[in-house]
Amino acid sequence: AGTGIAELIALEMSKQ
Repeated sequence: AGTGIAELIALEMSKQ
C-alpha cells in the first residue's frame, strides 16, 4: 500500500 491507490479506486469507479 502506498501511492496510486486513490487513483485506482477512481479509475474503477469511472469504469462503472
